[in-house]
Amino acid sequence: MNNNRLHYLDGLRGILAVIVFVHHYLYAFCPDVVFGGDYREFITTGWNMHKVIALTPVNILFNPGTAINFFFLLSGYVQTYSYFKNPGIVFLQKSFFKRYFRLALPTLAVVIIVFVFHRLDFFHKALVPDNPSTDSWVRAMLPDISSFFKALEYGLFDCFKRGSPNSYYQILWTMPVELYNSWLIILLLLVTHNLKKPMVIFVLVLLAQVFLFQAYYGVSFTLGMIICNLHVNSERFKKLFSGAVIKYSCLLLGLYFASYPFAGYKGSTAVSVYSPISFFDVYPHVISYITGNTLLFCVLLNAPRVKVLLTHKIFRFFGDISFMFYLTHFLILFSFSPCLYNMLLPIGRTADLVVTVLATFGLITLVSYLLSRWVDKPVIKLTNSYSKKLFAEPVN
Repeated sequence: MNNNRLHYLDGLRGILAVIVFVHHYLYAFCPDVVFGGDYREFITTGWNMHKVIALTPVNILFNPGTAINFFFLLSGYVQTYSYFKNPGIVFLQKSFFKRYFRLALPTLAVVIIVFVFHRLDFFHKALVPDNPSTDSWVRAMLPDISSFFKALEYGLFDCFKRGSPNSYYQILWTMPVELYNSWLIILLLLVTHNLKKPMVIFVLVLLAQVFLFQAYYGVSFTLGMIICNLHVNSERFKKLFSGAVIKYSCLLLGLYFASYPFAGYKGSTAVSVYSPISFFDVYPHVISYITGNTLLFCVLLNAPRVKVLLTHKIFRFFGDISFMFYLTHFLILFSFSPCLYNMLLPIGRTADLVVTVLATFGLITLVSYLLSRWVDKPVIKLTNSYSKKLFAEPVN
C-alpha cells in the first residue's frame, strides 16, 4: 500500500460494479434468470436451473442489493481509514470539500453524454425483448429532457437533491445517498475528534439511523466507519475474526443474508432456501444486505489470501474505472446493446445473449477507461490540488 491506499478494496469495488452491470443486463435481456423463470414456468414446475440461480446464494453474482450496499459500506470504511490511522482535522476538512466535486463533475460529464445520445436518437428501448415482468421498467428508463441547460442543472444539482426521483438517468439515485452520508460521517468525526470514547457516539448514531429514521443506506456508511475504527485500533476485533470457526460461520451466514433475492415473484422466497428469513419480503430487503455484507466484510479484512487475489492487476484495473463503469453502463445498455441483440437474433437466443453481453461489457470497459483517464482522474487531481491550497497542514 502506498499512501494508505487499500488496493484490495479497489479490486472489490471493481467486482461490485460488474455485478450491478450483470444484473441490469439480465433484467433487460434475460429476466427469467433474475426471477427464476417466466411466471407460468415458476408456478408449474419444481426446481430447475433458473430457480437454482435466482433463489440460492448463486444470485450474489448479479444481486444489485448486495453490490450497491457493499459500495456504501466500503465508502464509510475507505473515507475514514486515513483518519483513524492518523487523526487530523485538516484531512476531514479536505474530504468534506472534495466530496461534492468528486461526485458531481464525472456525473455531469455522463449526463451530457446522455443528453447528446437523446438528441442523436441513439437510445433503442423498443428493441429490448418483450417480457411482462420488466416491460414497464424498460419503458420508464431514460426519458428525454427539454434542454441542454436542464441537463446541466440535473447533472450538477437535481440528481443530488434528497427525494429526487432521478427520472432522467435512473442509476443516479445513489448520488444523494453517497454525498450526504459521506458528509455525515465526516461531520461525525469532526464532532468526536477529541473525545476519548467516540465509539459511544458512533453506536448511538447507528441506532438512531436504524430505529428512528430508518435510514438504512446511511447505516451501511456508519457501519463502514465503525468497522474501520475497530480494525485499525482494536486488536480484540482482529482476533475475533481470526479463528476458523468464527470466520467460516460468518462467511456462510454472510453469503446467505447478502444474497437475499433482490427481485422475484410474490411469495417466491417462502418456497426457497430463504424461507427462514422470508420476512424480508415485508421488512426492507436492505436489512438483509446490511447484515450479510457486514459479516462478509469482517471476514475479508482478516483473509490475507483473498486480499492478495483482489490486488491482482485485472481487479485493480476495474477498481480504478469502477465509478465511470457504474455511471456509463446504463448508457451503453440501452443504446448499443439492443441494436446488437436484434442484429444477432438469427444465430439463436443463447448465443445472442452471450455475444451481446461480452460485446457490451467490452464497450463499457473501453468507454469507462477513457472517461476515467480524461474526466475522473483529472477531477481527482484538481480537487486534491485545490484542497491543499485551501486547507494548509499544521506546522509542527
